[in-house]
Amino acid sequence: MPFTPVPSRLLPVAILVSVCLAVSGCGRPETRVESGIRNGVLHCGNGVEPQDLDPHTNTGSPEARILSALFEGLVGQDGETLQPVPGVAGSWSVSPDGLTYTFDLRRDARWSDGTPLTAHDFVESFRRLITPELAGEFAYMTYPVIGAEDYHSGLTRDFSTVGYKAPDDFTVVISLREPVPYLLNLLASYPWVPVPIHTIRAHGGLSRKGTAWTRPGNLVGNGPFILKEWIPNQVVVAERNPLYWDAESVGLNAIHFHPIESQETEERAFRAGQLHTTASLPVSKIPVYRRDQPESLRTEPRLGVAYVMCNTRRPPFDQPGIRRAFALAIDRDLLVDRVLQGGQRPALTFSQPGMGGFYSTETLTGDPGEIPALLNRAGYADGRAFPPIDYLYNTNEGNRNIAETLQEMWRRSLGADVRLTNQEWKVFLDNRSLGHYSLGRAAWMPFADDPIDYYQLLTAASPDNSTGWTDPEFEACFRQARSTVNPAERMKLYQRMESIILRDLPIIPLYHYSTVYLVHPSVRGWSMNRLDSRPWKQIRLESEPASPR
Repeated sequence: MPFTPVPSRLLPVAILVSVCLAVSGCGRPETRVESGIRNGVLHCGNGVEPQDLDPHTNTGSPEARILSALFEGLVGQDGETLQPVPGVAGSWSVSPDGLTYTFDLRRDARWSDGTPLTAHDFVESFRRLITPELAGEFAYMTYPVIGAEDYHSGLTRDFSTVGYKAPDDFTVVISLREPVPYLLNLLASYPWVPVPIHTIRAHGGLSRKGTAWTRPGNLVGNGPFILKEWIPNQVVVAERNPLYWDAESVGLNAIHFHPIESQETEERAFRAGQLHTTASLPVSKIPVYRRDQPESLRTEPRLGVAYVMCNTRRPPFDQPGIRRAFALAIDRDLLVDRVLQGGQRPALTFSQPGMGGFYSTETLTGDPGEIPALLNRAGYADGRAFPPIDYLYNTNEGNRNIAETLQEMWRRSLGADVRLTNQEWKVFLDNRSLGHYSLGRAAWMPFADDPIDYYQLLTAASPDNSTGWTDPEFEACFRQARSTVNPAERMKLYQRMESIILRDLPIIPLYHYSTVYLVHPSVRGWSMNRLDSRPWKQIRLESEPASPR
């Protein structure tokens, strides 16, 4: 099918057209929700148009939701507890020193095209992830594996030196250079899933991004669902995969992911019966649903931090004092209580309090009265002579409200004239990655419940670190913490890394996440957990219970 983007301004029209097409006979139009219950089709708001569906090159939550339906790794995670559960590997063992993980694969695992899924597919997928020419976004996550960092950095081209092995068709062995206590949780995330090497080769090669292998008709997966259709800016359709090893437990026939950037439009679609779930909810609607439809409103704490990324290569943010002044000018209580209103918590640290048992003894504190002295020392008294400053964010009503609030706080406290620039998701990601910004919206949803998942974002090896900031002591602490098994020693290293971040502020923490969205009462098996992950195969649709009235 032609891959022609549909202008976002046409989305409301597309929704209305879909309503009209659902008319049955001369009666009331059948909504998507009603037909979905009847046909086992879940309609989900997905926020934005996916950048791509390649597990090795994506970084966003909108893509992660879809990828978790199309692919499955060696292990999965329990939807409630987040504990590792069998995936393609029915069982595994760990050596006493914690350095060798051996996985026994299911004999009935298949790709969606019928090709057997073997241990060699996993090893070759891991190889692709760390191939330097691919520039995989999360290749650095594999660095604890023996030889992975040297291979990814180009120091060696001999893959036999890397700690991924397939001694036979059904055994995967991962050998680490240092213990990683949370490795099983990482293996459940999408960068570690197998990809169809035989298909990727046929559509442009293993080391190229954006090739046609991720398009409908080409994409071969191993998850509970398979990509059936992708109409840009309208819908991504994933249908039940009959060759999935656990197909009998899959409760839906299909999932339709609807990329609706406008929160207002998404909420109207939910209200009109066109969506079973939304990706978010306008702040103004939270009290309405809390009062009138509490059974549909979900406000759940989750692991995640929203922050402002500072481009430390660009004046005035090349000076730590200016970054501190901008951080002190933010009233986080006002931001979460009046602007967000969804149970978020002000972030006075980068890592989330209690994450992995770590609580920082230092926080982002200070008197806004410091600001004049900070500006004077940096040569910007009263905000005079500030060069042009832009704040880059991706299009979304909630992001716009936050941007406008920050803009006013910085104007009032610093005299800074900050220009707001909103961009469509893909363009926003590209420009932020290229450093085409002064200040930029950023957020991180971790793969594991451990602070090191946050701290790796600011390492020199991380492609998500487009701040231009590096610190030798931070790098040394990170490397040491990654291999330290003793919990007390790890906490000391975490504290030192947090202290360095709060001292230099290459990023400015804003708030720690909660998820605020809508779920129709007909949806069953919708898990609630701190990673906001979905075991799609457990979800079912049932008729609503009879009204008590």
